[in-house]
This record gives sequence, structure tokens and C-alpha cells, in this order.
Amino acid sequence: MRLDDPLASVPFNLEIEFEGGDLVAVARDLYVERLIAEPRQDLYGEGRGTDFWTFEKDSSIKGGGLIVSPTFRDRWNAWEQSNKVRDIVRRHGGRIRAARYIGQVKFNLCYLVQV
Repeated sequence: MRLDDPLASVPFNLEIEFEGGDLVAVARDLYVERLIAEPRQDLYGEGRGTDFWTFEKDSSIKGGGLIVSPTFRDRWNAWEQSNKVRDIVRRHGGRIRAARYIGQVKFNLCYLVQV
């Protein structure tokens, strides 16, 4: 997508669900990379709405977690950060739910109507 494309400015969030892995190590590395604000896994929904990703517990995921992006626009840093998150999870033994990784992109439909 080109930056002058109106859809490039549509805000969106990514949600990455994963199972297994060393959750303490995932939290530590996300923090070291300055992706999350604190080196821990929070309760579901805590900390959203900041400039950081959040690493959350999710009752639908056994022994893993949910990592939610801050609000992005279609820029290189959004995709660079999502790749870092993916790599950290995999490095520590987490298995990303592929369908969820692709399917959990959330955006506000109001922006599409205005375009």
C-alpha cells in the first residue's frame, strides 16, 4: 500500500495469540525490546490504549498468552514490531495460532466509509 493511499491512514490493532513457551522469558524480551511497558503478563484488557503493546492472560488460551499492539497505521514500524513479537514468542517455545495471527486485525469501519 502506498502512503498516499487513503487506506494507509486507517488505524488498526493486531492481536497475536500463542500457546506454550516460557512466559517469563517472553515478557522479559518484549520489555527489553521496548515493546511492552512492564516485564510481566497482565490480566486481559489491562494496559490497552497506550503506545506500547500489551502482553495479557486470556482464559481461552491454555499456557500461553495474547499480545495486543498499540493502534497502528500502515507503516513499516507496525510490521517490523509485529515481526519482533513473533520472533520473541517463537524463540521461547511459543506456538502462534496461525489463523488467529492473520485473522485478528481490528480496525474501525467508519474510516472506510469516509474514504
